[in-house]
This record gives sequence, structure tokens and C-alpha cells, in this order.
Amino acid sequence: PREHTRIYGGERLPKPKGLAETHLAKLEELMEGQRGEIRLLRLANELHGHLSRERDVSQLVHRVLAFAFDNLPADDGVILLKDGLTQALTPRAVRSRVGEINEVQVSDTLLKEVMTSRQGVLTHDALIDPRFKDSETAAAARIRSAMGVPIITGEEVYGALVLVSRGSSG
Repeated sequence: PREHTRIYGGERLPKPKGLAETHLAKLEELMEGQRGEIRLLRLANELHGHLSRERDVSQLVHRVLAFAFDNLPADDGVILLKDGLTQALTPRAVRSRVGEINEVQVSDTLLKEVMTSRQGVLTHDALIDPRFKDSETAAAARIRSAMGVPIITGEEVYGALVLVSRGSSG
């Protein structure tokens, strides 16, 4: 009978049997996780390079949003920063894959959780996520997946980066 084979480094090796196959599958899963972590580290290093060279806040927020769009499948994104006088969150950079826009609909529920928890918030499907069941924005804007990340300096939350997708979840 013909054995199944896998190719490793250009060599054809017989498919492992039993316990060896289980260990090999776990090793492959671990290696895939390591590749993902290496990719994230490379992205973080690249982002750090962009951020460390920029001194103008206006240019910086646009650069960060562009970087997010280059590396994540978002349809719309916005960076909101606190106004120095009123402390109200105001859009400082807005971006969309469909072209030039001046505003992005953001779920108040998502934004409130990001600002109060001081932690990132991610939902793969806002339409069924219990955290957003009462969010009129998520339903009206057909937001499917969303991510919010606080912008923190020292002890203060200065704003948030919000990315949304209207496509299928996942």
C-alpha cells in the first residue's frame, strides 16, 4: 500500500505513525504560533521606527492609522484624541478603504469600554456580541468586527484608535 508523505526541506519522508504523528502535529502548531509572534514583533518594530521619527502629532496619528490599514483588514478607522480644553474626544485622523471621508461611525459602547477599562476591545461579530446588544451604532452602521485601543501616556488615557469592518466576521 502507498504511504502518505509530507515534504520537509525538500525531502520526502514517510508519514509518521501514532504518537510520533501527534507530536509532529503539536510541533507544527507551535511553530505556526511562533511564526505569528515573529510577525507581530516585526510589525511592532516597524511601527516603533515610524513613531520614534515623528514629532508632529497630526502627522503621527495619520501615520499610525495608515500603518494599521496596511496591516489589518479594516474598512474604516479613526484616531480620537482628547481636546486640551474641553476633554471631549475629537477625530484627529480618519481613513476609509472606500475613499475620502470626514467621519467614521464609532460605537459609543466600544469607545466607553476602551476609555474606562484602559484596555483594548475586540469583537469578531458586533451583531451577536452581548457587549454591543444595545449599541444602535453597531446595528445602524452594519459594523461587523471592531477593535478599539486606548492611547495612554503615563497614567492618562488621551484617546483611542478605532477600526471597524463591515464585511463577514473572522
